[in-house]
Amino acid sequence: MNRKKTALLALALILCVGMVSAGLLSYYAKIETTVDVAQGILVDGQGYETPITETITGAGGKKLYTWHTITNLGDSPATVTFDSNVTPSDGGVTVEYFENTAVLILENKDENWAIIYDDTKAILTYNLIGKNFVYTIEAFGLQPITEYSLIYYADFEDRINHWGGNNPGAFIAEVTSDEYGYVSESGEIDLGMNLPSPPDANIAIYDYSGAPDYYNHAHGAKIWLVPSADYDADAKNMTAWNPSAYLFETDLITYTYLNRDYGLNTEPITEITIPAHSVASLVICITVDTAIDPATESYLVITTVSP
Repeated sequence: MNRKKTALLALALILCVGMVSAGLLSYYAKIETTVDVAQGILVDGQGYETPITETITGAGGKKLYTWHTITNLGDSPATVTFDSNVTPSDGGVTVEYFENTAVLILENKDENWAIIYDDTKAILTYNLIGKNFVYTIEAFGLQPITEYSLIYYADFEDRINHWGGNNPGAFIAEVTSDEYGYVSESGEIDLGMNLPSPPDANIAIYDYSGAPDYYNHAHGAKIWLVPSADYDADAKNMTAWNPSAYLFETDLITYTYLNRDYGLNTEPITEITIPAHSVASLVICITVDTAIDPATESYLVITTVSP
């Protein structure tokens, strides 16, 4: 084959390849997605466009408290910071912030009250002090599509022969598991009392610091998650005993029902990290100086909650 024929053949091959290449798709489809977004951190259930206002009154030398909820709607933990601005800025009032949140794990237990370490459990996040008991509960491994009651179970002194949990006990919330036995819900309720509350025998009579419990707190309130079919919410009383279906406390808790001024025994904070799908409780402490000039009619305190 001479050079001329070879060159023509090569040119023909290039043209053929070019013709074939021109017929290939550069992509199969384009997916266009519009993402509508909403605010992921809410304060008292409100977004940034809704102002939160309140008025409190106190004499010189008093500590005044307000409490608020911060909800994380996202799938990841979120950290928020707090900053205050006081007008007039003459030092007449000062501002501090306190975290008001605790976590309790609820577990299924065997006949000897030992924890069964499996995939069935619940995580309860709650506030330590407030006019309302604010909670977030996330539970795993429950019976599918079943109503459960979150309760305060208060023992009688004769807890073997006199049981039921209504001494005084309290119904906190009802939640419903999905088809996978999962629960994730938040809310708040005015319990109208402390946890524990008299005459609960767990205030002083029974000690849970030893076997079989070894709790961090020897005294306090028991919190259980039980099928609603076994609980009378009106009577605050268990109506059946099927412990293999219940999730029990792994420690005793305390909650102070706030209907008066109170003191906090924790250190002030400037930020808080809120777990995913959880609610944190924030206390704002405003201290009024003893030498406050009564001619100053009012102070304006603005708290900014920021990422």
